[in-house]
Amino acid sequence: MGIRREDISKFCEILNIPFSMSKDTWHSHEDALLQAHTEVVQVGLEKNRKEARKLAMADEEISEEDEDTLVDIPISFDGTWSKRGYTGISVNSLVKIRCPKHKWHGRKRIELATASATLHFSAGATAKYEVMVRAGLVVGAGTRKKSRRDSGRMKKAEKRIQDQRKKYRVARRQAKQRDEEQW
Repeated sequence: MGIRREDISKFCEILNIPFSMSKDTWHSHEDALLQAHTEVVQVGLEKNRKEARKLAMADEEISEEDEDTLVDIPISFDGTWSKRGYTGISVNSLVKIRCPKHKWHGRKRIELATASATLHFSAGATAKYEVMVRAGLVVGAGTRKKSRRDSGRMKKAEKRIQDQRKKYRVARRQAKQRDEEQW
C-alpha cells in the first residue's frame, strides 16, 4: 500500500529486476484489493456498531432484545489531532502515510488508502490477514504469526475495556441505590 505502479517500476529498475505488469493487470489487482478492503471494513464497522449499541443499551438498562429503540452512543473528541506538532496515530495520519498530499491520487487510490488506514487503526495485522485471504493472495507464515499475536493483543484490550465498563456500571448502580435510600 502507498506505492503506485510507476514507483514499483522505478524500484525494480534500480534493483535491475524486470517489471512487466501491464496497467490493466495492475488495475485489476487494485480493484480486487479495494473490494476485499471494503468488505472487511464493512464487517468490522458492523461489529463495532453492534458492540457500541450493546454497551450503550447496558448503560441505559435497556433490554438487548429491543431492536427498535434508538440509543445515544457517546463519542469523545479531544482535539489533539488538530494541534501543530501532534504525532499520535490517528486514521487521518495513516491515510496521509498511504496517500501523501504532494502526489496526485485518483478516487480509487484514496478509497483504498482510507479503507486500509481504517483497518490498520481498528484491527491491525488481523484485518490485513483477512483482506489478503479475501483477495485470494497467498498468506505467508510471518503474516499469520503477526495476525495471531495481534489477535491476542486485541483480546487483552477488549477484556481490559470490559472490566472498566463493569466497574463503571457497578459504581453507577451503587450510586443510584444510595440516592434511592436517601429519599
